[in-house]
This record gives sequence, structure tokens and C-alpha cells, in this order.
Amino acid sequence: MSYELSIVVPTRNEVENIRPLLDGIAAALAGRSWEVLFVDDDSPDGTADLVDSIAAANPHVRCLRRVGRRGLSSACLEGFQATSALGPGVAWDFVHLLGRKRLAHRRQP
Repeated sequence: MSYELSIVVPTRNEVENIRPLLDGIAAALAGRSWEVLFVDDDSPDGTADLVDSIAAANPHVRCLRRVGRRGLSSACLEGFQATSALGPGVAWDFVHLLGRKRLAHRRQP
């Protein structure tokens, strides 16, 4: 199946963030044709297992497991190569983005 938009989400030990992120994506892209591809770097916390279980019931969700390979940039590249969107793709580093927001918030008086 081809989608209008693909979102690539590199993960490592993100099991607690998967469902909230998916809920936000689904709400923001309601009525659009999209997929989210989680590229997991062999997380020991069960991140890939959770994504696989969600993907079994949700055609918008896929998981690419990377065993023996790690790294944000290579995960994004592998994810983009594996997407099926006809249109744009977006790489989303959810955890790093949140970390920057928290740091910015702490700097304010």
C-alpha cells in the first residue's frame, strides 16, 4: 500500500512513548493517508514488540528492527528507504525534541 505521508521514528528503549506518539499522529492526520515506521535499534525494553503488536491491528503502523546496528542518522536513512509514501517523508526524533523543550523551559527565569 502507498501512503501520502511517511513518518520515520527512530527508537531505542521508547516503549512508554509509543502509544502517546501514535495517538497524537492519528489525531493530527485524521482523514489523511499516512504511515509511521518505527526503526528500532534492538531495544531491550520491548519497544519493537509493542510496535509489532499495534501494527497487527493498525495498517498505519510498521516496525523495522535493526539488530546489531545503532545510530540516529543511519536509522533515519534506513527508515526512509523502507517507506512506502508517494509524497513527503518526515523523520521524528520525539525524545530529543522533548529534551530540548525541557532544557529551554529550565533556562527561563
